[in-house]
Amino acid sequence: RGRRERAPAVSIIDGALSLFPDHPALHLERASIAIPTGDPRTALSHLSSVLAIRKDDADALHLAGYASQLLWRLDEAVAYLRRAVELRPDNDRFLRTLAYAYSAAGRPQDAAAIWRDFVEREPDCLDHLYYLAGTLNDAGEIRQATETYRRIVTLAPDSGAAHRMLGLATRYDDPSHPHIAELEKGLARASEDKANAREFHFALYRAYDGTGDYDRAFAHLLEANRLLGETKGYSRGSEFTLIQRLQDHFSAAFVEEMP
Repeated sequence: RGRRERAPAVSIIDGALSLFPDHPALHLERASIAIPTGDPRTALSHLSSVLAIRKDDADALHLAGYASQLLWRLDEAVAYLRRAVELRPDNDRFLRTLAYAYSAAGRPQDAAAIWRDFVEREPDCLDHLYYLAGTLNDAGEIRQATETYRRIVTLAPDSGAAHRMLGLATRYDDPSHPHIAELEKGLARASEDKANAREFHFALYRAYDGTGDYDRAFAHLLEANRLLGETKGYSRGSEFTLIQRLQDHFSAAFVEEMP
């Protein structure tokens, strides 16, 4: 729901809170509306009211962790989320949110442990494998990350994104590296899919750059960026607008308020 659609609900809940200011369910519902409307501070205020009454409310702890993460209060986020997971260890949504918080807080090994458990339960789930590989890579476990990326490529041989990620953990110091041939074949198969072809071109750029074939590497880089413009709708005007919005949002006053 958009902001306008949520406005009546906010009015109703705020009215109810004026009558029942200590009602935890009302505070929890108000917080759940504040987060998607981009107001995590308001959400945390209401969640504090819930947790003052019900300190072991797992849903409130989960939302408080998520709201804290949005505010980059990462130690707080991890603390809230770990408690939520302790209370509901089988809640996959809580576990995923904790994994994201660990990654944001610079704790990729802890995040990888969570994704590894997911992969053990669902060994062919590409999303879980991607997250596991990424966190292993961030943790410096390059060999395990490479093995995981290779597993992804085995499951999705025509996925340019999977091949590109494998390439990030691969050293191409030999022009006869077998992955280069795989990339060329994958690109040929992906020629009609611009978004997929773009990923193969980026992967081939890195591969040929590694072997020292800079002319071929640059040709793939140029084509990858041309396709990026076509598939992502890049425009210089929108980029300037984004920069201006960032400058407006991250004002001196905003930065001063940050923890």
